Amino acid sequence: AGRWTVNDEDKLPKGIEAYFNEILERLKVSDVGSVLTPMFCLIAWAKEPLTEKTIYYLLQTHHLSNSPRWNELVKRAIEHGHMMLQRRLNSDGEVGWTFYHDSFREHLMKSDLVAANREWAQRRWLEVLGGWKALESETSLFRYALRFFSHHLYDRILEGEAPAEPKISELFELARNEEFARTQEEVL
Repeated sequence: AGRWTVNDEDKLPKGIEAYFNEILERLKVSDVGSVLTPMFCLIAWAKEPLTEKTIYYLLQTHHLSNSPRWNELVKRAIEHGHMMLQRRLNSDGEVGWTFYHDSFREHLMKSDLVAANREWAQRRWLEVLGGWKALESETSLFRYALRFFSHHLYDRILEGEAPAEPKISELFELARNEEFARTQEEVL
């Protein structure tokens, strides 16, 4: 059951490099995997399909984001996740990525296997959307923030274990923010 024995000699990889690569694959150790999990969790929290530009922006705090291979890693993570991802249009008519099945998103929102990444993704969304004014140059993400920041704040109220009062007051602050409301009217 997932182990090699002397009876599996014909199934053993050829050479030590191939052997170690097989072990890494079985352990799910890879640069692509370290990008794919947080990317899936960001998409799980998303309220509509995310453009690749938005995915890159949200992942810019990832520990590998300063690597010269970063763009290639994100592109490979998207390709690697292809069996769960599909392209769809977002509210602005731009092509973005989302899951084929909402049941997969629901699973990610409950699974202990990705709990730390899911919590990070929620914090990352709130951090980025909380700076909505600075997103104006990121047009798609700026419009996303205007549409869905309140939804993300509400999700935090529903998901969190900490007392809800400070979280609720943050949602009410946004609802009373005249500049935010005016910007929504102008942009959306």
